[in-house]
Amino acid sequence: MTKITCISASLREDSCSFKALFLAHKQLNARGIETTLLNLKEMNLPFCDGSSTYPDVPDVEKIRQELSSSQA
Repeated sequence: MTKITCISASLREDSCSFKALFLAHKQLNARGIETTLLNLKEMNLPFCDGSSTYPDVPDVEKIRQELSSSQA
């Protein structure tokens, strides 16, 4: 089965791009395609400093796991 991860990075309230992504996410699910919607606005993410590890940030691991199990 195809698994798709939808990622929203908009910080704006009432974001049009988030609304469009959410609708796409719902339509894909309705067609039997497994999707996950990650809203980066709701996650606790560190400033990227080029490091390959962020041991104290659970949301970084959540993103890694989600993306490693997705095909698109």
